[in-house]
Amino acid sequence: MFKKIAKIFSINSMSRRMRVAFTSIILLLIFSGAMSLFELERVGHDTEKILDASRENIELAEQMITALNKQNNAIIHMAVMRNNSPLYINECKSSINELDQSINIACERIAKSSKESADMLRSSSNCVNTLAREYATGQVHAELRAMREIDSTTTYNTHNWYIDQYNDEYMDLAQRITNFMADSQDLLGNDVNQLSHTAQRAVTPVFISLVVMLVVVLMFYYFMRIYLIKPILRMNRSLGNFITYKMPFDNTIKCRDELETMRERIKTITEKQQL
Repeated sequence: MFKKIAKIFSINSMSRRMRVAFTSIILLLIFSGAMSLFELERVGHDTEKILDASRENIELAEQMITALNKQNNAIIHMAVMRNNSPLYINECKSSINELDQSINIACERIAKSSKESADMLRSSSNCVNTLAREYATGQVHAELRAMREIDSTTTYNTHNWYIDQYNDEYMDLAQRITNFMADSQDLLGNDVNQLSHTAQRAVTPVFISLVVMLVVVLMFYYFMRIYLIKPILRMNRSLGNFITYKMPFDNTIKCRDELETMRERIKTITEKQQL
């Protein structure tokens, strides 16, 4: 049964064998090229995702810093410079909303990887916004008036409030925003490592195809030498001896397929010439 199957798939022509060999090499090159292009496309897509994520994190950190500095600037004008203009009050209130929105987005992004960092960032933001909101709504001034009613000699004012309470919370939040930028870059580092593995997978098919092609070329050279070149050289030598020295044509040359047919025809011609 196996012999019948082998006979069905056997190739009894040298030209067909050569076509199959070259076709196999071409198909191998096409396959390896397609695999490499597919993996390289994945590398490009992953690289684009990493760059987009990095840009978004930088833009988000910039939004948080901008909102925080805007709030701090308004608080300084009101609490330190004693300029309680409606312009700075409105600026303080708008910065509270802007900071809340950007902090919420940042916490959503880092909550999956580090819930503790997200909670600390949100808590620090709530403290800063609470202090700013208390000042913008006049609650801080009411507390200072109550302190003066209790102790008329106190010198505690809005400038002291800024230094003792708001500034520390402001610096703490600014540091946590900086940590957010560093943590987000660390998370992108894992994606970069995966990207390097993807790049290796893109190169692997080409390397494998080169090795396989080297093996195929060596086998093809062996095939050409044993089944084509060597029999032709022997037949040419034997035919030359027949023409020059009238020596019988060597019929023991091992050939296959078309070469075997050619050997039998040369043998027939030389035998007729001898008669």
